[in-house]
Amino acid sequence: MAIQQRRRKRGERAGITQTMLLIALKNRGGILAAAAEELGVTRQNVEQRVSRSAELQAARREIEQTVIDAAEGGLYELIVKKKDGPTIRWYLERKGKSRGYVTSIQNALDPIQLEQIVASIGGDLNLLRAIRDSLDPAGAAEPRSISQHH
Repeated sequence: MAIQQRRRKRGERAGITQTMLLIALKNRGGILAAAAEELGVTRQNVEQRVSRSAELQAARREIEQTVIDAAEGGLYELIVKKKDGPTIRWYLERKGKSRGYVTSIQNALDPIQLEQIVASIGGDLNLLRAIRDSLDPAGAAEPRSISQHH
């Protein structure tokens, strides 16, 4: 009687067997919170039960691998059969790095901001402009907003 009272206090529904828990994990892709919802108990309760059972731990790992296989199958469908551009790009950025497919993040300062920073530290604006113009000849004709003397 005392055990049943303790279980109810922790939110555990009486009568949940390991088999029921295994079925709920399979039904919900190994996601503890979803299995708990199906069983009417807390996620913490399911997590504790799984952590105490080597059989449930192994089953959950296998279920997770099955879900990953299904996700890879869906990814394959989107890339190969549907030619989904964003999915292809996402995949190449993660798996095609050795072939040069990477995400580039550009943190470019506006030329005026860069000149303000250089001027604020007493840097050589003529040198900055010469370097910038040699790297980007098209930008050489941009108007200068900061005077040489600040």
